[in-house]
Order: sequence, then C-alpha cells, then structure tokens
Amino acid sequence: MHTFVNGEVSTIKLKNALYVPKLRRNLISIGRLTERNVAIIHIRDTCKMISHDGEGHIIMTGQKSGGLWRLHISTINQPSCANLFATTSISHTGLSKPNLTLQRWHARLGHISVSTLKKMSSQDLVLGLPSFTSTTSSVCSGCAYGKSHRTPFPVNPERKRMPKPGPFFHADISGPFQVQSYGGHYYFVTYKDDHSSYRFVFFLKDRKHILSTFQMLYKQAKKETGRSMIKLRTDNGREFVSHEFQDYVQHKGIRHELTSPYSPEQNSV
Repeated sequence: MHTFVNGEVSTIKLKNALYVPKLRRNLISIGRLTERNVAIIHIRDTCKMISHDGEGHIIMTGQKSGGLWRLHISTINQPSCANLFATTSISHTGLSKPNLTLQRWHARLGHISVSTLKKMSSQDLVLGLPSFTSTTSSVCSGCAYGKSHRTPFPVNPERKRMPKPGPFFHADISGPFQVQSYGGHYYFVTYKDDHSSYRFVFFLKDRKHILSTFQMLYKQAKKETGRSMIKLRTDNGREFVSHEFQDYVQHKGIRHELTSPYSPEQNSV
C-alpha cells in the first residue's frame, strides 16, 4: 500500500494479512505494529508511526475518527472485496515514489492534455515526473463531463408573462441539506409569481409538508392580490404529484403544469 507523509509517497508491504470478504474497512492492528518495532506517537487527534530502522522514518500518519485512527494510506491493486488485517510484520522500502500511470499524473496536474504531459516528461520539465512508456491513454471521465454541454432550449416567441400578479406561480423545492437550520429544517420551497417574479419562501422539516405551504401561499396570494390562482407550474417531484397535492389543486380549480426533471429552462422565467 501507499502511505502519504509530508507530501511524500512511501510504499509499505503488509505480510501475512487476513482476508475478510464481509469486512467493510481495512484494519491494521497497532499491537502487531509495536511487536515489529514500530513506535506509535499520539499528539491530540493525530498519530505518527515511526520505524526503528536506525533513522527513525515516519512511515504512516493518521487522524482520529471516532474511536479509531484513520490512516493516510491507499491500497495497491486491491481485489474487489479486499479487507486486510495486519497480523505479523511490516517492511519499509523508503521514500521512493511509485510508478504512477499517465492518467494519474494527468489528474494530479490539473487535467492538462495528454500531449502536454508527455512533452513535459520527455523534456524533463518537471522534477520527479516519470517517463511514460504507454502511447495511449484512457478517456478521463472528469474531462468528458466538464467539457460536455447541453443543447440550448429554443426561445418561445409566444411566451408572455401574466399581465397581473397572482394567477400564475412557479414552484420548486431545494434540499435536503446536510446541515440542519436553527429551526430544525432541511428543505425550503420557493413559489415565484410569474408577473412580478416576487418569491414566497417556506422552510420545511420534511418534503411531505409541501401541501401545507401551498395552502398558506394560496390564501396569502389571494388576500394580497385579490385574485385566485389559476395555474401552477412545477417539476415532476414526488411531493408535487402526490394524490393529496393533486386532490387539493383540482378542488381549487388550479391547472397544474409539469416540466421535465432538472430542466428549469422550460419555465421560461
């Protein structure tokens, strides 16, 4: 496996490891390491593992996570269900950099073109950059996604905004967010008036409460504008197409228009 210490890459070999297919994490026994003359130093929430090879190399570092230490390592050529538990010995091969692939260096150097990367390697323009024997490279999925684009939506010349506020609203929900708000909410829903672009925002603890916010909007918009809502446009989110929500809009005589998922351009606002 590779270890990362102070920006340098080392290669560590674990011998006589146990393969446990159902184990979801790679585990290394501190007790086994100390038996092989590896010193463990804990400094608050960090740890260092130092080999007794006469020079005191730092071979691994880690960060405390819960009751365990998450080590800064990556496995080499691990099988699909590889889970290792160190049981006997550990060998340190020094601070030699592994022979990384062309694709790895392409990612490390900010996804530069492969031709530029090969030129840098052949002319020794970057210290430590290896020579690449392979003349071909696989397609970088990150570059493919980053350079792709959607076909623009056609402009509808017949699209006209409502002449007065109130009758037509657009709605969309955002969330869930990883951090809970002070009020205990994970979502918010926005209702936008088609005429004025004025927005009503409601916070939600759960998506299932979307109907109550729409009922408040319906009453508030009617009271402030003096006009009843006649049309609502949303995406196909399950909270907007539920039986309860559909029954309410039909009862109020509201025409519910649905757009394609992840296509806000269809709103033309």
